[in-house]
Amino acid sequence: MPGPDDDEGERLPEGPVLPNEADSPPLEKLSPESIASPFVIPPPLRVPAENPPWSLWDVVAIALVAFGSITVLGLIGVILARHFYHVPMSDLARNPKLAVPVEFFAYVITLMFMAMIVRSRHLPFWRTVGWKPVSGALKYPIMGILLAFGVGLATSLLPIPKELPIEKYFADNLGTWLLAIFGVTVAPLMEELFFRGFLYPALARPLGVNWSVVITAALFALVHASQLADAWAPLLLLFLVGSILTVARVRTNSVIPGLLIHSAYNFTLFAELFFQTGHFHNFDKLGLIH
Repeated sequence: MPGPDDDEGERLPEGPVLPNEADSPPLEKLSPESIASPFVIPPPLRVPAENPPWSLWDVVAIALVAFGSITVLGLIGVILARHFYHVPMSDLARNPKLAVPVEFFAYVITLMFMAMIVRSRHLPFWRTVGWKPVSGALKYPIMGILLAFGVGLATSLLPIPKELPIEKYFADNLGTWLLAIFGVTVAPLMEELFFRGFLYPALARPLGVNWSVVITAALFALVHASQLADAWAPLLLLFLVGSILTVARVRTNSVIPGLLIHSAYNFTLFAELFFQTGHFHNFDKLGLIH
């Protein structure tokens, strides 16, 4: 599987596309007052045009591979667990000790399929999907932490259901540790690769930036709808989170900022849960959004 340093095939230009000097007014045409004034409005951000080597149908295929892998591997896991451990199916449905390994291997299959799509165009995988270094990377985890606290504050002001389906995953210490590790590492990586790496540029090419940000954020929230009882308030908060992640991708032309924000956001939520539940031992009172 290609890695971040994969340099095979045609290299893509690094960094955002900068405007030509001819597009900006020459310095001598600006008055000294406009140069010195702190109230001069800067020119709008020049967003590079998106032209990914894949189509929306390729994105749909990736989603189907992910869904199909989770479904098939989940059924296999349930059958094996019932056979060897005699655990009722109702207990297996939301057991993280089964769900996390199933999703991990399903994501491996999905990542391989993503790489196959890109490499079939004779392009390096990681750089093509937007894995590009950015300056000032430290600010993005800080943004994720602040975002998590902001969402936590909003949950106290909005009508959040008292019980959410996601809370049923938190039943024991080991399962919650598995969820925490997975939720801070693998899950943000795969979600950023899919939503901001593949989906957003495929939408931006025909629809432009604004609608693509809205649609990407909306689909990001809807993927988590079943975990949040389809309640509008937590879904609205996830839509806002998804919008911030997508805007980070737009402004930097890289998926790394969104990954750093996403991982730090999830880490903060799990850290809060860790201290609220006595190191993942007491799950009587939960009020989380993932």
